[in-house]
Amino acid sequence: MVFCVILSGWSSNSKYSLIGRLRSVAQRISYEAVFRTLFVFLLVLFVSYSLRSSFTYGSLFSLFLFPFWFICVLAETHRAPFDFREAERELVSGFNTEYSGAYFAFIFLSEYSVLLFSCILMGVLFFSASRVLFSTLLALVLSFLSIWVRITFCRFRYDLLIGFSWKILLPLVLAFFFSFLFLV
Repeated sequence: MVFCVILSGWSSNSKYSLIGRLRSVAQRISYEAVFRTLFVFLLVLFVSYSLRSSFTYGSLFSLFLFPFWFICVLAETHRAPFDFREAERELVSGFNTEYSGAYFAFIFLSEYSVLLFSCILMGVLFFSASRVLFSTLLALVLSFLSIWVRITFCRFRYDLLIGFSWKILLPLVLAFFFSFLFLV
């Protein structure tokens, strides 16, 4: 995703779009470190690379990781309070200043598609949603929850967000990971 993001900012042929894109890449890298650590921790917890194992090995311990996962999904999908490139108080909207029409629509359709996919993945990993109707309803509830977070919380400052990721979230996830390894 990072390479696509950099290329979209560079291909718009505007220095402001490129600067906005570099800010977005710095945000993505900080949260992808936490996100990847959580993913490895879930693989260790489920004892397999298969999503089917989440149905059999899913435990209450994985529900403690759900808030961290949800925060990372909100940051990865650029939802509030982590949507710095869409901030109304900024002059430049980020990488999409030079795009209009169909290109602009494709960019935002891809963002909402990633949000729906992330909600479906959360339902499968954390709540063992194996039935189609249940997983669809759960994905809609999680999408509603992300929209509710958007209208409830205000934005962070950019430096506080990156510090929160590296100094609070990553050490907490690593503490959960090492405590689980020592308990098992």
